Amino acid sequence: SSGNDGYCDSMGWPACISHVISVGAVYDAAFTSSAIGWCVSSGSCATKYATWGCSSGYYSSDVPQADKVTAYSNTASFLSVLAPSNWATTTKMGGGYWTSAYGFGGTSAACPYAAGAAACLQSANKSLNGAFLTPAQVKSTFSSTGDAVTDGKVSITKPRVNLQAAVATLSSNCPDCPANGIIDNVTYPSGTNCTCMHTTALTIGANVVIQSGATVTFRAPAVTFQPGFHAETGSTMTVTQ
Repeated sequence: SSGNDGYCDSMGWPACISHVISVGAVYDAAFTSSAIGWCVSSGSCATKYATWGCSSGYYSSDVPQADKVTAYSNTASFLSVLAPSNWATTTKMGGGYWTSAYGFGGTSAACPYAAGAAACLQSANKSLNGAFLTPAQVKSTFSSTGDAVTDGKVSITKPRVNLQAAVATLSSNCPDCPANGIIDNVTYPSGTNCTCMHTTALTIGANVVIQSGATVTFRAPAVTFQPGFHAETGSTMTVTQ
């Protein structure tokens, strides 16, 4: 979770660590037409007002709207994704659900939402391909398939997790996807829908042909194409990290 200070250029630890998937918060819906006051830091860039009701001495007023970044959500250029937060329905100790108005929220609610989405994505890929995605691949998939949302506090745009779109990008492993990452003398016939993944690099060599009607995804931190590769008109090729 990125934290609940309303910062616009920083976030809490461990969310700020480079290999972590950091999660900020958006409203799930316009669940009230009334403004809500959220405590924010004195260093927040959100429009804020002095108050004795917050330990920080300041609050910011928000009217909830679906996919609106909450006033308290920390953001920065290096924030990874956004996920729904207020107000969240969740299980509670002793059984049942916590459904009280404005009950469970904050980036601490958005983070488990994203974690649950990651678990679903991993389960889907395991079922399709017999293996889990790397953390970097999970992050990349959510980043590339999420719905773009701009934080009104600072005009930073980040992807809001879209699990359906993320799962839709998954496909079966390509049969000719060697462990050394070098693909050569391979034809992907019409009707193919597969992905070749590698943890470091893929090299698409000579005499590799993607025929019309085939869909192939090459996924690796680095993908290189050598002379002799050919994708026919009507084929679909995607390169992603």
